[in-house]
Amino acid sequence: MKKNRKVSWSLMCAVIVLAAASQPCGAEGPERVPASEWLINTIDQTREVGQDVAVATDPITDDIYISYYDDDQNDLWLARTGAPSGNCGPGNQWDCRVVATSGAVGKASSIAVGGTGTIAAVWISYYDESLGNLKLAKWRFDRVTGDLLTAESYTVDPGDPAGSGIRKGTRTSVTINASGNPEIAYQVTFASATRSVKHAYPVAPGTGNCGYGSALDAWQCESVHIEDGIGDYLDIDVGPGGVTNIAFSTTAGANAHPVIAIDVGSGGSCSSGTFTCAPIMHTNNDTGEYLSFEIATGGVKNLAYRNETTDSLEWASYVGPGLGNCGPGDDSYQCEWIDDIGPGTSPAGIDMKTDGDGDPIIAYQDLESGYEDLKIAWPVGGLPGSGGNCGPLSAFMEYMWLCDTLEEGDLSHEEAVGGLSIALNANDEAAVAYREVWGTPPTDGRLKIALEPISIFLDGFESGDTSRWSATVP
Repeated sequence: MKKNRKVSWSLMCAVIVLAAASQPCGAEGPERVPASEWLINTIDQTREVGQDVAVATDPITDDIYISYYDDDQNDLWLARTGAPSGNCGPGNQWDCRVVATSGAVGKASSIAVGGTGTIAAVWISYYDESLGNLKLAKWRFDRVTGDLLTAESYTVDPGDPAGSGIRKGTRTSVTINASGNPEIAYQVTFASATRSVKHAYPVAPGTGNCGYGSALDAWQCESVHIEDGIGDYLDIDVGPGGVTNIAFSTTAGANAHPVIAIDVGSGGSCSSGTFTCAPIMHTNNDTGEYLSFEIATGGVKNLAYRNETTDSLEWASYVGPGLGNCGPGDDSYQCEWIDDIGPGTSPAGIDMKTDGDGDPIIAYQDLESGYEDLKIAWPVGGLPGSGGNCGPLSAFMEYMWLCDTLEEGDLSHEEAVGGLSIALNANDEAAVAYREVWGTPPTDGRLKIALEPISIFLDGFESGDTSRWSATVP
């Protein structure tokens, strides 16, 4: 059962709006644990690992699944909790194993976990660099015993890098729809500067237009939008009514910005006509780098991304036609500065999730100190004494967000170099997976995880004993 970890925000929200009509009323403020109390562990460090990391939790058991790239062997790996025996992580209570090893495979991975009853279905979309293919792995685990039941990997959309120069899946994002099936958003690159964002989903065997081998014609691959400079960052989610939304970055036009493509079937404004493209533009700013997108409970769309013009982390949320300061022509989104994250080298990642009440939490890399720091940010409301230190100011002239450091980088180690990812379990507690480079100078990569230490994460996790996890605080 989900615990009540909220501050009383409804009254505060009304007070802020009454005190200053121009001040947006943001998300509620969850009472999160300070970053200094999070549990941080190394999961895998036997090879050069941790790039292109993605994390998800099982919605039923809360087991954690992490996909990541092995840069030594050019392989895709999976780390998980809940296995009957382990070989990595604290106390060897995690299970780390290779998923795909033929050629250079595993970059741009994205992971989603679903399934019903006692069977967990783990889907990992990834890029086959050797062949230029979009691929998908499906692994099934027994939720009771933790045993691996089946493992398969197949090509969804083949590219032709040696011939036409087309590469498919150079960026990927996978989600699970209400029917329990995966849907994938991915970037296609051509020999020219032209890029394409595409959408793939399974269909009845023999009725699709893509797939290969055992999956031949069992997938439908459709174009969303074609334009120079799009899709370097993308994310997919399914909203109310089963409507697919794909957010992607674009550098086309006067300013770089995110675009949300909404599946409308026909008559859409994207080049495909099946999707409508809604630009989220902030005047005279280049935005959208490292974007993360999620449709919160209730259908509100949220984005987190880097503003390249101001070297800052931004958050954008749908507030309604004419009520915001960015977005499509009706200014239906509110775009807010959250934190300065440094000039020069771009951060290795920004990732956001929203909890069951629609409140965001953002994991990101901060270069402001000159080193790569791993940080998190979430809204705290903005009432006097609420403890905020970043984000917009409330009517009380208090910061409405808290930005907290999980790990600081220094001369011997840098955090989130090559990727980070955040997930929430069923009780809305966060897990951040990321890559740390270390050594003198930092050159070796390892996979790490930071866990918010309440509920299931307290039950034996300090010793790595996941067998004692429960939903009850001891």
